[in-house]
Amino acid sequence: AGLLGALQVRDVPLLWRAVIALAIAYSSFIAEIFRAGIQSVDIGQIEAGKALGLSRYRRFRHIVWPQAFRTILPPYSNDFVAMVKDSSLVSVLGIADITQMGKVYASGSFRFFETYSIVAYVYLIPDVLVTRIDIRLSRQDAATTQVRVLYERTALNLAASERVNEMGSHDARQATEWKVSIEAALAGELGAE
Repeated sequence: AGLLGALQVRDVPLLWRAVIALAIAYSSFIAEIFRAGIQSVDIGQIEAGKALGLSRYRRFRHIVWPQAFRTILPPYSNDFVAMVKDSSLVSVLGIADITQMGKVYASGSFRFFETYSIVAYVYLIPDVLVTRIDIRLSRQDAATTQVRVLYERTALNLAASERVNEMGSHDARQATEWKVSIEAALAGELGAE
């Protein structure tokens, strides 16, 4: 009775058992990564998009997602690497994964070193590739952020210089204090990035 009828565990193929186990194990971690990334976007930016008349989709597409993606990428790539490593645990279920096939081949050919070296490379290559891509994207993001902060700093310094010139000599002390406070705030922001 029911949607699947009388489904027994033995009716589910071993490969699907492994896929379901890994999906259940990692779905909560990945959902939490996406939740945290999306909630890390400042609410003021979302409200600014709403004030500009953007639809919910356009706010998400143009405001939330680009910023959340930067936050999501490093932990998501870490989880991907961990899942690739944990996929070797499915050999416990009797599935002929790469580790299990290497074990069978090595015991038959007595070439343990060569076989397990190849198995290690099969796990190592995707992990290294994902890690390299993550590092490259993080560096590009850091460079983009630094350029943005330097641009803002230059623009605010120009505005501060114009304000000092507008204030004239009678308010020079106040104008200098104002310019120094802006520069300190910008230096703090540059250091935080």
